[in-house]
Amino acid sequence: MAAASLVATAIGILLLIVTGYLLAGGLISLTGTMISAEKDMTALNSRAAHTSIRITGTSWNETLSVTLSNTGQERISDYEFIDVYLQNGDLAPEFYWYNPSGGRGWQKINIVPDTVYPGAWDPGEELHMIVTADNGPYSWVQVTTPNGVSASAYL
Repeated sequence: MAAASLVATAIGILLLIVTGYLLAGGLISLTGTMISAEKDMTALNSRAAHTSIRITGTSWNETLSVTLSNTGQERISDYEFIDVYLQNGDLAPEFYWYNPSGGRGWQKINIVPDTVYPGAWDPGEELHMIVTADNGPYSWVQVTTPNGVSASAYL
């Protein structure tokens, strides 16, 4: 009888040690994941803080032409994540996505001057785009970068 309670106590202590080891390992892993996520958020916030764009010109014919200046310190090259919103009077803004092949959406015409990193919209460069819209004329345009920085102008 005494041996049975000794074995049961040993098994119970062993289970407590294994459970504590697993909990500690999980806590250490969770802490590492949280630190990594915090570093990523800090990097994204830093990029957003150094991103700045300004609409320097617009014109409306069959399509809307918009000229944007990269006045920040970050290069922008993920054009498929740049959003354009147009508003006509009191109606809700309409969303236009990047459509390099033409049709409904916006297209990159060129970047001036495009010498440092060709194809990327670097600080100090101007991006010329056209927006092929459903209706018109519009009264307001907003362009939003992939990290959430935006510029808007009345037309």
